[in-house]
Amino acid sequence: MKMTYLRIVLAAFAFLATVLGLPWAVLISMVLLALRFRAWEVLIIGVVMDFLWLPSESLIWPLPLFTIGALLLVWGLEPLRNEMLV
Repeated sequence: MKMTYLRIVLAAFAFLATVLGLPWAVLISMVLLALRFRAWEVLIIGVVMDFLWLPSESLIWPLPLFTIGALLLVWGLEPLRNEMLV
């Protein structure tokens, strides 16, 4: 029960920081969620952050950085998370 509450609070904080445009807060929340949980919401947070704040007219830098970072966090931290949770 306590961990579910923590997960909901972290995800809600990340979505609020996404809307407010605080990339450092979103990144910290994404890392904390990915370290502790198998957090599919990290991917959604990354996509929403890119949709809201990625410049669409930029031809030089059109990479969705938060989505790529979310994929790396969720898949890259899987072995570490398995060691921590077992």
